[in-house]
Amino acid sequence: MGGFNLTAILQVITTLVIAIIGFFIKRELSKLEKADEDNKNRITGIERDLNCKIDKVRTEGERCNCEVLEKLNEFKEDVSKEYVRKEDYLQTTGEIMKRLDKIYDMLYEMKGNVRGS
Repeated sequence: MGGFNLTAILQVITTLVIAIIGFFIKRELSKLEKADEDNKNRITGIERDLNCKIDKVRTEGERCNCEVLEKLNEFKEDVSKEYVRKEDYLQTTGEIMKRLDKIYDMLYEMKGNVRGS
């Protein structure tokens, strides 16, 4: 009977050890699941905040782009009024050079006529 009691005692001790280990494992798993759920909630909140901020930046960026495009269009209009295009400058300079050549030729002819007289 002494052997039977030892076996029963070992079985009870083994069962208690397994129960204690199971209890701690279950408690830790429970903590991990709660922490996982908390992390998921935090991540969802952060994603929501980031999406709001991204949308705000996009909206501001689009508004700024519109303002820049408006200013660029105004600048294009002002440039055509205030500044001379290269082609116009070259054309005008060419016309002035032709007129100066004519004046030079007339002066040269006048100078020749003065000496010849």
